[in-house]
Amino acid sequence: PAHHYADTITSDAFKTSVELGCQSIKILNIWMWFAHKLNEAVKGCDKGRSDAYTSIDEAAALWLGNPTPSNDVGGLLFEMTESIGRMFNSVDEDNSEMVHLNRQIINRLLFAQEIFSDDKNRCASDPDTVDDLRIIVKEIFSFTSAVLAQGLIHSMLDQRDEKEKREYVELFSFAFLPLLNTCGRGEEFDILYDMLVIKKFDEADTDDVLNAIQNFYNCLGFTCDDIGNYGLRPGCTDSDLSLDNMMGYSPVNSTKTNMLAKLDLDAVAIVQLMSIENYDLARDIYVNGYSYYDYDNAEYGFVSLYDLTQSATIGYDDFTTYKLFQDYFQQSPGDLADETITNALDQQSNFVNASGPQRLEAVKTVISNIISYVSSLEAFHFAVDQCNSNSETAITAWDGGVALIIGSIESGSPNNDGYFLYATSKAMCDDFATCAEENGSYANNQLIQRFTQGQKQITEKSCSNVQQTLEAIESLLAIPLIQSMLYYADKDSQIETAGAAGYVSSLAVLPIIDSLDTESSNMVENAMSFPSGSQTSGQSKIEIIYGALKSVLTDPSSFIDCELISNAHPLCDDVQDPNNAIPVDVDEPTTISHGLYIAKNYVDDRSAIAKDVEEIQDFVDSKDIEGAKLVYKHGSNSKIYSKNGMPIGIRSISSFSLQAGSEMQKDPTYNMFVYGLSDENDFLGKSVLNYADTFVNSLFESSERRWTSLASEAVVALHIWMQVAHKLHAAYDACKLSKNASERRSVIESSDASLFLDEAAAYWIGDNQSTGSSSQGHLLYALTEKIGEQFENI
Repeated sequence: PAHHYADTITSDAFKTSVELGCQSIKILNIWMWFAHKLNEAVKGCDKGRSDAYTSIDEAAALWLGNPTPSNDVGGLLFEMTESIGRMFNSVDEDNSEMVHLNRQIINRLLFAQEIFSDDKNRCASDPDTVDDLRIIVKEIFSFTSAVLAQGLIHSMLDQRDEKEKREYVELFSFAFLPLLNTCGRGEEFDILYDMLVIKKFDEADTDDVLNAIQNFYNCLGFTCDDIGNYGLRPGCTDSDLSLDNMMGYSPVNSTKTNMLAKLDLDAVAIVQLMSIENYDLARDIYVNGYSYYDYDNAEYGFVSLYDLTQSATIGYDDFTTYKLFQDYFQQSPGDLADETITNALDQQSNFVNASGPQRLEAVKTVISNIISYVSSLEAFHFAVDQCNSNSETAITAWDGGVALIIGSIESGSPNNDGYFLYATSKAMCDDFATCAEENGSYANNQLIQRFTQGQKQITEKSCSNVQQTLEAIESLLAIPLIQSMLYYADKDSQIETAGAAGYVSSLAVLPIIDSLDTESSNMVENAMSFPSGSQTSGQSKIEIIYGALKSVLTDPSSFIDCELISNAHPLCDDVQDPNNAIPVDVDEPTTISHGLYIAKNYVDDRSAIAKDVEEIQDFVDSKDIEGAKLVYKHGSNSKIYSKNGMPIGIRSISSFSLQAGSEMQKDPTYNMFVYGLSDENDFLGKSVLNYADTFVNSLFESSERRWTSLASEAVVALHIWMQVAHKLHAAYDACKLSKNASERRSVIESSDASLFLDEAAAYWIGDNQSTGSSSQGHLLYALTEKIGEQFENI
């Protein structure tokens, strides 16, 4: 049985060797019992038991062991940590007799012991004691996880024969890899498990495995400094992708924002626990929290998803969406979310006959479509409210709103690896043909631009403008909510969980629909009710929902862009574009710059980026640096079109760099530049992943005219050049994928390599470029001609 995994693995290890079996006992049997005793201490303290301290003493005994004359360090996990830790040069400078991780663990065990040193009844007398103990235990778990990470790295790099090395790698993989599953990145976990366990470790994969493991350090609560450097190998540097760059958005206070974003790890835990029917522990994490501790405010302590439903952090409800929920449901959106989650966990009310998977999907959808959605709006509206009076509070709240939409799990993978609303948009885009090259969907792409725009407006105290930006964000956030409801309505008879998830999805959308048309909201509520929706004779559930939504979206007061909802269904056929935009033919080949290049695909929108470069240069020449920065950051001429040819956004040059960390992470050319320009993972004091954006902004901010005048050439040489390289890599990858598709068992969605080549050409040549001219044109073709002229006489 899976519950006896440690016994099974250890028994097999002893069949291989006594040494391997003893190691297995330490890192599987004893490590887990150590963790159990710490959890037991927290549970006992929470119940006010006077003997909770005994579990701390037992945990310490399990870590330290029993020193003997022949072994003065006990022979258990402490000794193992000392032995492995010294391979990583991780001896604390202030305590050369103990490695860093042991020092951190022992210190916290002593702190836990001190809680009870004066008063063994403290858990009963002081309600704050349990939170103090919980944070100590959580930090101990992080450092003991780092010990297992060191063990896995050591097993890969240690000089053993191939067979023995693979045995130890497999053993430490069994101990460490399950921890990665708590981070919600199932795809990366599967790849590592396949490489280290299923196929057995290959030394040629060492660097790839080390890099993949490092991506989980932040989630698990430790750093590269905690791990140290192995022997003469250079130590790793902490990846700041998840801290300083949230899918292209850079928070002002990255550490604080990252902590709030980690609330999605609670969602991961709740879903995983519900999947194994451990509803009590799932409820405990929902109510009490586990992943986010507010170190800045002891009053909050651990912040949970339940706390968000009760407005326990901000408590701001003066915004339209909150009032719409209150008017429609006669209760706050938080109370609605909490009631729905509680009913699903306890299998009561309309979930009394629901299956386990239905209850799980309902809870997961409440978290993404109601808690993430409404909590983020609460933070955004509070930020706007504080914009004039307290800009520091405002920007912290704004960053927090972004964190509650994106979360900490998102990695840029096209797979749906998140648990907040950003992930819902990614998950739905395939079915509605709204997937974009960046950020997973067109709506997400625009959201990141608006998030960045709003942050800038708050920083500059442009408070009336940030209100308009927030209105655009609210419209964009409604897109995945509607898509989710449509998807589950369509899959109602095909997927067991669709009814429950569809019902929850409708709860998020009904207040919006009702504000526009009461009759339509009645139709939706009746059709999407759970366990069984009522349907008009002759109409399916999806037909009812489509009919209701068409009525709403044709309403002149509707603030929702229908084109962003669906390009694959007839939903928007009768909806008039509010800007009377004329669609372009996205399938029409493009003649670039008077026939200099004939593209097979429509890429006029890409070549139009040349006009942005021209405008930046014109602003710089007229000494209007703010105008140049505005075009650079938010775009002006390069429109983004849906598959139906409708404009749905503006492409900006800055996004080429800000999105590079996620979009180009597999491009060898980009990684070569990142490596070459990196100064301990920084470039000019900021993340090296955004080196191009950092450099151009430094030109804009320079007080010397000779530097600001270079801005337009810099965006061409850095941003556009790398974008061309990226598109060429994408063309190669698409061609290779198409060639190999027939060899795979699964169906592979391959992209058209010709589109990427055409995009590369559009970015190289640009709009209005004359053949052989260095004076006409503004992109790389013109720059090459200009430079080439200097070499004519050489």
